[in-house]
Amino acid sequence: MPDSKLPLPIRRLLAEGGLELDPPPERRIFTNRDLNLDRIPLVGFDMDYTLAIYRQDAIEALSLRCTIDKLVARGYPEALRRTDADPRFAIRGLMVDKRLGNVMKMDRHGYVGRAYHGRRRLTSEERRAVYRFQRLGKERERFAPVDTLFELPEVTLFAQLVELIDQHPEWWPGSSPPGYPEAWQDVRECIDESHRDGSIKDLVREAPERYIERDPDLPETLHKFRSAGKKLFVLTNSFFPYTDAVMTYLLGNASPSYADWTAYFDWVVVGSGKPGFFVEGRPFQELSRTGERVGSPRHDVQRGKFYQGGNQAGLQQSFGVHPDEVLYVGDHIYGDIVRSKKSSGWRTALVVQELQHELAVRRERAIAVQEIEALYTLRARIASEVSAQRHLSRMLARLTVDPLVEHHGMSPPLAEQMLEQTRAAVRRDVERLRAYEDETAQTLERRSLEVDEAFNPYWGSSFAERHDTSRFGSQVEYCLHLHQPGEQLSLCVALQVLHLAPWLAAALAGALTAGRGPALGHGSCDRTGMVLQHEDLPPALAVHNASLALRWRLFGASSEVIEDRPLCTSVSAVCIFCTVRARGERAILTDAQTWRTRDLNLGSWGKALRSR
Repeated sequence: MPDSKLPLPIRRLLAEGGLELDPPPERRIFTNRDLNLDRIPLVGFDMDYTLAIYRQDAIEALSLRCTIDKLVARGYPEALRRTDADPRFAIRGLMVDKRLGNVMKMDRHGYVGRAYHGRRRLTSEERRAVYRFQRLGKERERFAPVDTLFELPEVTLFAQLVELIDQHPEWWPGSSPPGYPEAWQDVRECIDESHRDGSIKDLVREAPERYIERDPDLPETLHKFRSAGKKLFVLTNSFFPYTDAVMTYLLGNASPSYADWTAYFDWVVVGSGKPGFFVEGRPFQELSRTGERVGSPRHDVQRGKFYQGGNQAGLQQSFGVHPDEVLYVGDHIYGDIVRSKKSSGWRTALVVQELQHELAVRRERAIAVQEIEALYTLRARIASEVSAQRHLSRMLARLTVDPLVEHHGMSPPLAEQMLEQTRAAVRRDVERLRAYEDETAQTLERRSLEVDEAFNPYWGSSFAERHDTSRFGSQVEYCLHLHQPGEQLSLCVALQVLHLAPWLAAALAGALTAGRGPALGHGSCDRTGMVLQHEDLPPALAVHNASLALRWRLFGASSEVIEDRPLCTSVSAVCIFCTVRARGERAILTDAQTWRTRDLNLGSWGKALRSR
């Protein structure tokens, strides 16, 4: 029975019992595959930015202050303290070009969509001159990826340094500022030193309430996991004194059923050194409750004790379960998710704080997003019509009056007049369509800039770039993702967010916020699903610089059509073949990467669409 049909008193009783029938979008969980938590006996958590959600503005300001102190001690100008660093400048998923002093955002294929030199945005011509034919990220000595929230302050500070190096070289002794690679290395070393020597973490330990959000749902969520028979563990790179202080702030005295924060967990591993923890064979060092070393390093661990260092294989052996029965929740795409998934076989969940802002903007700008969607469709239709009219114009240019005179009995002057009038009419149509196309493109550009500004004034949406999924968005697709671990994992929704095209991403996001997000099945529509149906297409169709008419349909749980609209997408390629099998009318999209379907094989057409 749908929630809306439950009697109001029943709904209230369920809500009082802790069942949130219609949680807000920012408290939902998004998955790219089904996950049956009944078959997950063990759940592990990272600490920083996972159990402990930092107040980003406060922790960035602290990191910048401590790092600048160390840079000035190395000989950097005192004026660096007076720079106005904008915390909005850095987001996850960026790439730093250490050689040229640029920061850029790429799509899933590694192509640069926008870039800044310092804080100045490069023009399209400047960007293409440097990165036009280059997929970035493979030159590790030159490029540095930005994958964690901890790395954002160093990007912000590096951009400020590039500005100072370019505009005020006289502020350095002998007017000899460092090169961009050296400046980046200095920033990295100083911020790492600030974390190691306690410059940052000692201040956080003294006043955790200034830098960490205490999630009121976290103790209850962990308790529910344990009540459901789950075993829990903490696996963090932070060392014991800091871990103890932060976890005491989050969970200390939260429930009379737990003496302290350690009672929530069966295993605690600190100073783990991820991602090396997942691939190396370092031993474990047992610690006392006060963080002192106990005994010699060992390769096996015991439940209920504290350890530092170690390796995944030894921890896995202590669990006594298969790797795919472990769910690990973290925030570091590479260190927590990709590496653990590839080397250990653990199930993974990624904490994506950016989702809350992303969904909020899509709700607030829903009308603008819908207009952008309509403009994309309109521009594709106009482009298709322009292509058809240009082809017609070329055909008319090759025609002569002779066939008209010989086969249609027309006089030469009349045939010439008719041919010229037809050519002129087609030229006027092309000019009219071109003007309309330019006007539509300009309107689309304005609306897109407005929406981009709402997401981030420098980079737009974290999840999209170049009319495609961004590098960060493609990484997020790799795992189950949630806003923060206090969300009810036990109410996990089988839901997939696909970034196929901007308008389609917007449509999906709209469906999410309406509480009816599509869960993709494999050739099945027994639950909510996203379906593409072809209309009146022949069994085999060759597409040459034309458009393919499809319909977008969103089906409900009872196979009722929730949404139905035409989907006309212009295809531009030298030669694209699309085969529609005669035996099927319905096709379920089952793979966001390759657009494979059961009854509709889009093949390279899908690839061309994504690169559009």
